[in-house]
Amino acid sequence: MGADTDLQIFADYFQVYLSDLKADVDWSDAWKAPSALADRFIACEHILGFATERNTTVPLRVVLHDVAPALTHQVARADHAVKAGLFTTDRRLMVAGCSDYWPEAYSIPVLPGFYGAAFLSFGLASVNGVQGKDRYACTSGRSVKRRNPRSWSVGSQSSCPLRRCLHMALSRRRTLNGTS
Repeated sequence: MGADTDLQIFADYFQVYLSDLKADVDWSDAWKAPSALADRFIACEHILGFATERNTTVPLRVVLHDVAPALTHQVARADHAVKAGLFTTDRRLMVAGCSDYWPEAYSIPVLPGFYGAAFLSFGLASVNGVQGKDRYACTSGRSVKRRNPRSWSVGSQSSCPLRRCLHMALSRRRTLNGTS
């Protein structure tokens, strides 16, 4: 069931999503939560949203494991790392930018159930406007039992270190939460 692919995702509004394609959820207010901007992600039951550093096409490596992977080494190298979980009723998880047509977006065949995901950001300091050498990775795995979306166990650890990148521009924060 594993998958490993490199994508180029148009991160319109600095956003990339991992979602149950059948989810009929309104997450429009999720980016307004104070923790969403600091954590650079939102977690809803069927949708995870991650913030990128550029509002353009970005490289994204997507890896699906049969079980939750050990990510300690990758997290230590990342500029920013978050983890969360989502529940899917569909037989695929979709990966897309926020303005992509989701039914035609890249999808990974999965079994319905709970999946944990870690989103890692690298090279964030290299970004200058729409140029940069930033890259992103979304690694996920199936969980045997459902957990709190913000406490997915990564590998043998009970929690994964959260690394925060603190140089997000004020104008970008306004763009993410819809204010000007």
